[in-house]
Amino acid sequence: MKYDKMLPGMRHLQVCGCMMYSEKQGPCTICGNLTHFIEINYEGWFCSSECMDIFEKNMRKDGAV
Repeated sequence: MKYDKMLPGMRHLQVCGCMMYSEKQGPCTICGNLTHFIEINYEGWFCSSECMDIFEKNMRKDGAV
């Protein structure tokens, strides 16, 4: 699910769990779609829980987690 739908009404630098909202947008680490959400532990832009799942699966596969 897209984070803008999961976390509506967030404001600049507000944090919910491990997701921080930025007034600026950046490209999602996985799919490249523009997003306002940054995962603070990975320090990367993520647009959805699906993209986060792909990222974490790749990390486990690579032995990083």
